[in-house]
Amino acid sequence: MDHQMLLLQEYVKEYQLPKLERSRFEDAFDEIELLGFPTSFTTFDLLQSHYRGDVMAKNLIHHHKKQVRMLGYLISRKQIPTVRGTMYFGIWVDFEGIYFDTVHFPDNLLQYPFQDGGCYLLLGAVKVDYHFPTLTILKMAKLPFVPDPRYSDAKDHQFLTQQRIKEDVSNTSRDPYPRAHEINLPRYKMGE
Repeated sequence: MDHQMLLLQEYVKEYQLPKLERSRFEDAFDEIELLGFPTSFTTFDLLQSHYRGDVMAKNLIHHHKKQVRMLGYLISRKQIPTVRGTMYFGIWVDFEGIYFDTVHFPDNLLQYPFQDGGCYLLLGAVKVDYHFPTLTILKMAKLPFVPDPRYSDAKDHQFLTQQRIKEDVSNTSRDPYPRAHEINLPRYKMGE
């Protein structure tokens, strides 16, 4: 006889896996955690705001001595010690991918400090020297990202990933340059 008898007859139970819902931003937040910046979206795509600025970097040269509002992604900032405190020079990129520079004076930084990497709303005065525009910052504020969808059940974690956006900070450890009266040397203007 060829058939075998089973002691117990077992039924095969079929399981149905739930459909996994995935947000379109989940990969971007994973990338920020792993790399320090997103690759599947720009940081501008992750902002809660759809505002992209009144002026783009390519048009700054046409706004000499005017105040403008811009949106920028912070690339790097260089610290400069001065007698009045620390100032910074910033390098940013706008929504169109064009770089622009900013100047942040010590008294302004007390009210509007940098808050790590990310996108900022910038209000500043444009100054054009030698056909190159620079934005002297009057006010700035870091803009929030959309909530991290991976932490939809943990409200206190939904905005932590934004703090992992990388920025480059170049620190200078030298003393501030002395002022003319401190070194007792006369200063001459070029051409005198």
